[in-house]
Amino acid sequence: MSKVFRGLFSLLAMILVITLLVSSSPRESAAGVPKDKPITGKQGLNAQQIANWFNAVPGRSAYRVSIPVEELAAIFLDEGAKENVRGDIAFMQSVKETGWFHFRDGGQVRPEDNNFAGIGACNSCNGGGKYPSIRHGVRAQIQHLKNYADGSATAASLAEPSMWPAFDSFWRQGQAPTWLQLNAKWAVPGTGYGERIIQMYVEAVYWNQGWKIPTRRDARGSFTSQAFS
Repeated sequence: MSKVFRGLFSLLAMILVITLLVSSSPRESAAGVPKDKPITGKQGLNAQQIANWFNAVPGRSAYRVSIPVEELAAIFLDEGAKENVRGDIAFMQSVKETGWFHFRDGGQVRPEDNNFAGIGACNSCNGGGKYPSIRHGVRAQIQHLKNYADGSATAASLAEPSMWPAFDSFWRQGQAPTWLQLNAKWAVPGTGYGERIIQMYVEAVYWNQGWKIPTRRDARGSFTSQAFS
């Protein structure tokens, strides 16, 4: 075999290996976290995948919800599907809002409030919203997300009775079709709010395809090391 032929064969083999690696990589770009995603749409993760990722995260705060995390994730997916809202990413929003469902001692929202998104909580408020069950709390969050994302949504169009009497008069209706657009709206000042939610979602996607989980983060879900190394 000539040197030229051997060189050509090696080049073709290298191209084949690169092609196989690219085709088998996760759907999200390996170059980094996507810039944004719509709040509405089909789920990308199932409850088991969400729970597997959550339970594998090192150093997270203690989980203080009264049902297993997989059951909680299933409620997010179920309520999200009813309203065409990304329940899988809404779960990540709750991770951010509650500090890994730990609910900081002395904070405005407590585990028994079933408020997983800081609804009604603010620096000048006397506590946040309180809901009669875990499902009702998740439903309130999903409906509120739909109100932000869909300018045509009405209380009458919801799959379940509205958890908020003022649904139809919400002044920010339709102003945040994507997660990053919640910055300075759902969260104030909200710098990096949506980005951190998306980052956790993408980490969960990657982890379920065999990627590493970063080991350094703060208790609120903010990443302090390279997400995918």
